[in-house]
Amino acid sequence: MIQKQLLAFLALIFSVSGIGAQSPCGTLTITNGDEVAICSGQTVELSVTTDIDNPTYSWSPASALVDPATDPSPRVRPTSSGFIRVRATGSNGCSVVDSVYFDVDRLVVPELIENTTVCEGTPIDLLQTPVTDVGNTIYTLRGGDSLLAVTDDPNFTFTLFKDTIFTLLARSENGECEVEQVVNINVTPARFDVQQDTVLACLGTDSITLSVATSATSVTWRPARFTGASTRGSSIRVLPTADITYYAEATINGCPRIDSVAVRLDSLPQDLSMMLEPEKDPYCQGDTFYVLSPVYDVGDFPLITHEWSPAPGLQSPDDLYNAVFIGQDTAELVRTTTNGACVDTTSITVNVVEPPVVTFEPANPVVCPGQELQITATFQSGEGTLSWEDPLGTLSCTDCLNPIATVQETTQYTIQTETDASDCSSELTYTIEVVPNLEPQLTEATLLCPGDTRQLIVGGVVPTYTYRITGGGIDVSDPATFVTPTETTTYTIETTSECGVSEQTIQLVLATDYTVEATAPTTVCAGQPLTLTAAVTPSEITGTYVWTLPSGVNQSGQRISVDDPAPGVYTVTFTDALGCTTATDTVTVEILGADLDPQVLITLPDGTVVPNGGSVFAGGSVTLEASVPGDLNFSYSWSGNYDPSSANGQTITVDIPRADGAPEPLSYTVTLTSEQGGCVFEATVFLNVEQSRVEVPDFFSPDSDGRNDRFRLFYNGTITDYTMIVYDRWGQKVFTSDDPQEGWDGTKDGTPQPADVYLYLAKFRQDGVELQEDGEVTLVR
Repeated sequence: MIQKQLLAFLALIFSVSGIGAQSPCGTLTITNGDEVAICSGQTVELSVTTDIDNPTYSWSPASALVDPATDPSPRVRPTSSGFIRVRATGSNGCSVVDSVYFDVDRLVVPELIENTTVCEGTPIDLLQTPVTDVGNTIYTLRGGDSLLAVTDDPNFTFTLFKDTIFTLLARSENGECEVEQVVNINVTPARFDVQQDTVLACLGTDSITLSVATSATSVTWRPARFTGASTRGSSIRVLPTADITYYAEATINGCPRIDSVAVRLDSLPQDLSMMLEPEKDPYCQGDTFYVLSPVYDVGDFPLITHEWSPAPGLQSPDDLYNAVFIGQDTAELVRTTTNGACVDTTSITVNVVEPPVVTFEPANPVVCPGQELQITATFQSGEGTLSWEDPLGTLSCTDCLNPIATVQETTQYTIQTETDASDCSSELTYTIEVVPNLEPQLTEATLLCPGDTRQLIVGGVVPTYTYRITGGGIDVSDPATFVTPTETTTYTIETTSECGVSEQTIQLVLATDYTVEATAPTTVCAGQPLTLTAAVTPSEITGTYVWTLPSGVNQSGQRISVDDPAPGVYTVTFTDALGCTTATDTVTVEILGADLDPQVLITLPDGTVVPNGGSVFAGGSVTLEASVPGDLNFSYSWSGNYDPSSANGQTITVDIPRADGAPEPLSYTVTLTSEQGGCVFEATVFLNVEQSRVEVPDFFSPDSDGRNDRFRLFYNGTITDYTMIVYDRWGQKVFTSDDPQEGWDGTKDGTPQPADVYLYLAKFRQDGVELQEDGEVTLVR
């Protein structure tokens, strides 16, 4: 199809570019046009006109030609779309070419079935055999006067209920050829329709009537299960106990008919009864209770639904099986349960006690502060007792109907009502409104520059009240009075109303009468932020605070934080909101530990200093001392992995016991906390711990060659309390020494001793541990 469209496009291009072919040799034109549309198998005779002398012709392609390729008017029968070309050559050898495009459609005409008769409702195929290759064909199908389809798929199937004449028109896409066929199908009346496709019923209900619409006089139903005595007739009654499908069969006008209906049974849980939890009769208004029913297996009823209505006081969703209620009124609570065709309505009655109706006199009281009020409570319906909640002790009694209230401000009481003959209670409220002391609004502009005036009362004046302003040498009754204080002055405003006299005071501050105070820690740890705070006195004065840091940088705010503070003087300057004057204050801050680097000094008992990371021997001890500047006071806390594991103090002594295996390296950390500012510093010491050893040679040769000339112990660590004695084979002492470095040179009193085996005994302490070595040594000469 794509190739055909491409060829058609090329044909269009050629047709637009001109008619016929022209060249210096002359002209040549195929007179059939630029494009010829045909159906496959059709023959067309071509003709040309030319002004070439004595032309000879050559047509191509040869596969499309019926006549010889040299025929000036050949017949052609192309099998597919494409160009047919002709070349005309004159007697002088000059030639011209022209072409014509053939649009060839392949028309596929399916074979309709013969005229026939079918039973009503029977599907029928209109074609003798299905068509899979339609070529370039479009099919139009009509049923009587109705257009049924325009498509490229002629495989039609219909279910007929009346006589129908079908007309099928097969037309090529290019419209050059078409074939029309007609088939007449008569329909034998044989209506047979079970009126229900699916019947939903509830298990255990009355029987179900199944019926079929038909003209048949004899209808048979199967299977016979649950059908009772009869399985014949256009309708039957069934009472199934399980899901089942019934089939109705009959023969009408020679047509066998069959239809079906499915009966699907639904059911409900066996016990849907209700109970109340907690069980109570009656309930009080506001009580919470549950309506519960026996549990069932929800897997047996996947489509079951529940709906509560009416259900006053329902708190849980209305589609739950069990429900939560709050008691409102006596009512019947109804739940409808549905599962397919099964519907159950279950209800339960709940009795709820209505609280009594209590009225209070006076109903909406308004009193002055401290004025006594007689309250009278009356039960309009029901009977019971009252209990007043009075945490401030403003009532004369709290369990009576007529208390006397004395309140200073608007007060709301909560009253619990206990209903007689039940344990139900309810809650009421009663409010006593106190006439507000309508004090006038005083000015908030309490700061003045020298010579300024100020009106003290700026709003809230009640015409029926009287006012008196005193202070600063004045005593006036005009609430609009202006004052001009010469110093910070306190004024008193008295307001007289129907509820008595109230009093207010206000202080006007002269801008020259304030001070500012700066506060900050005197010592701050290096690397920690510094917080500075300032306050003005009197505190009512408003204005701005500007801090000047030791570096000369300014920072604004009553409270500021300096992330990287420097030691020195911090100055705050306060300027009042009116800009009348300023006040300053300073605070000096010391920064502790900016260059403090504590060290740990390590010494052995003999005073030897061991560097951090050095080595010591097991079995001894070391002294650790924190080294800090002498002008600072610190507390010390040590932690480590030997004895002691923790300690306090600037200096500690750590014991390092001998171990059976390789000893663990010594590691201690000292935490120093300064008394000034609580600054924390740390230093850590690490030492390799080696196991001390003693080795005794088996022989020696005192021949003064500088090698192995003396017999002595070879050791590491520290040796103390040392004694060595050497005996000859007869038990005579030949050498004694208390110096582990001395050694025996093989002589006794200056006389060389003979080569022989000698006995030795050495006693000593190594790294604090008492040891002994004894054995034989051979003197070799």
